[in-house]
Amino acid sequence: MSGILGVINLDGAPVDRKQLVQMTNYMAFRGPDHQDIWLKQQVGFGHTLLRTTFEAEREQGITTLDGQVWITADVRLDGREELIGKLAAKGRQLEAQVTDVELVLHAYHLWGEDALDHLMGDFAFGIWDERAQRLFCAHDHFGVVPFYYAKVKNCLIFSNTLNALRLHPAVSDTLNEQTIGDFLLVGYYPNLTTTTFADIQRLPPAHSLVWAGDALAIRRYYQLTEETNSVHYRRPAEYIQHFQSIFDQAVADRLRTAKAGTFLSGGMDSTSIAVTAQALLRATGKPFDFRAYTIVYEHLVTDQEGYYAGLVAEASAIPIEYLVAETYLQAPPLDTLCCRVAGLVN
Repeated sequence: MSGILGVINLDGAPVDRKQLVQMTNYMAFRGPDHQDIWLKQQVGFGHTLLRTTFEAEREQGITTLDGQVWITADVRLDGREELIGKLAAKGRQLEAQVTDVELVLHAYHLWGEDALDHLMGDFAFGIWDERAQRLFCAHDHFGVVPFYYAKVKNCLIFSNTLNALRLHPAVSDTLNEQTIGDFLLVGYYPNLTTTTFADIQRLPPAHSLVWAGDALAIRRYYQLTEETNSVHYRRPAEYIQHFQSIFDQAVADRLRTAKAGTFLSGGMDSTSIAVTAQALLRATGKPFDFRAYTIVYEHLVTDQEGYYAGLVAEASAIPIEYLVAETYLQAPPLDTLCCRVAGLVN
């Protein structure tokens, strides 16, 4: 994922450029393709870019369409064609190669905070609206991309990299003993808003954060419900065809590159994804590099995932690489571990 960062001095003081660069540099491991910062008096953004789609080759990190609304984002959108169609219906004609970040900005310009009603995919972003003097941040529906923030003293700071926040002098190292205790007791974080550190919060999945008029507002923009629209067909085969079209589109949305990999266990789910992805790539008629990865155990656990994954790979002509779990269970150097792992792991 790309690295994102934002610092807003709520008292209007200029953002420390040196401090912003230091925090952005920390996220270099997230984005090796491009790195930049943007400063506007009391607001500063940082970004480290990892390109993972065809359209991302045009991305340059921190982006604006008009010089007034700026975004730092880690985003991969699904349903691009549908979104482009919605924007076109409102008078915004966009080329097919428009980047995901630009699509988010176009949606914000058109619908404001309601843009979230039209976005699907994996994302975490922060938008600064200079005219409205407003910060608008959002976290994707299921929390695939992390989003952390801290409101301390006269600062509001956000990032998808927890330890980047800890580099800011206003953020203390005070631990959140309640959260640590909960984790040790039940093995996960029951509270979706806290972290290991008292000053740093998590923005839950499907939530937005807005700072405007000296007030911080957090709201839920999406709620999964059990209500569904019934689908009725005359023939059983039509249900299969309908599902297949939806499934193919879901895989295609996540396959916007000629070089891709998939985890393969040999079970129904991963096998369906793998063979569908290969078929979609092959149908383009262009060169592609698609391979499967399977985690296997040589001594600790007796399982047959490697065997079944191998059968699928052979039958589908998918190159496969076996990752021996015992090799990765060896502890890395402590300084590397502390750099990459922030807080407790669910």
